[in-house]
Amino acid sequence: MRASRTVRLIISSYDSGRHRVRMGNGPEHLLACGLSERLSREGWEVIPSFLMPTDPFPTENGTGFSLQSLAAGAVAHASSRGEFPLILAGNCNTAAIGALAGMAGERKGIVWLDGHGDFNTPETTETGFLDGMALAMATGRCWTSMIRKIHGFEPVPEENVLLIGGQDLDPVEAETVARSPMTHLGVDELRQGGVANALASLRSRANAAYLHVDLDVHGRGHGRVNDYQPVEGLAPDEVREIIAQVTTAIPVSAAALTAYDPACDVDGRMAAIAIDLAAFLLAQVGSGASAPL
Repeated sequence: MRASRTVRLIISSYDSGRHRVRMGNGPEHLLACGLSERLSREGWEVIPSFLMPTDPFPTENGTGFSLQSLAAGAVAHASSRGEFPLILAGNCNTAAIGALAGMAGERKGIVWLDGHGDFNTPETTETGFLDGMALAMATGRCWTSMIRKIHGFEPVPEENVLLIGGQDLDPVEAETVARSPMTHLGVDELRQGGVANALASLRSRANAAYLHVDLDVHGRGHGRVNDYQPVEGLAPDEVREIIAQVTTAIPVSAAALTAYDPACDVDGRMAAIAIDLAAFLLAQVGSGASAPL
């Protein structure tokens, strides 16, 4: 059992540098749908922290890096107090860079659940979308000068990355992922039982993990997450099973749920799935499976 039953919800209500639009509406919508109350009923003290950059002229890139720095400070503060940092963010890069910069652990690993790879760079991207570069940033492939300014950040070696899902990759991105030493398990490989060996390998190299869940790792048939969501994906029970395996295999020092746009979730199914997932993740953390080494 963790020494503390306190979760710090780190809220980034931004998408592409804009406040409370599109996926930036997701974090506070989950709060409005009862996320904090659910966690409180399950025995957690919930402390919300809202990230508020002060950029005089918000831009996708400039505000994005400001949010990463603010998230890093919030994660470090939570970790120093024995609280579990759970980031709710519109964009993946805010959560990933912030978590990795702020979390404890000398040999860090990443378990990245996503319908996409987020492994583009400014040279390979087809859209220019900063958030499509989140995992590439985390591994030091791009934006290195900007990210170097974020206190505590060190790029994670690609061999310490487990990409789960990633079924919708741009052509050049797919080639880059295939050449990378990261482990990529697609939906079919997951269903053939490939997770356990991948986690054992990661556990031999890392002593702390960042667990990233882009909610569009779920297939559309289970609920609409955002406009980018692939048609095919995992079922909610499959995502929970993966999380259970991750938290059993390696200490999880920080986690995130990202990329939820309430406007796409017209029937509310994905909000319910996300809240259940947050509660399940924290139950696994609270059980002691993810206690520090």
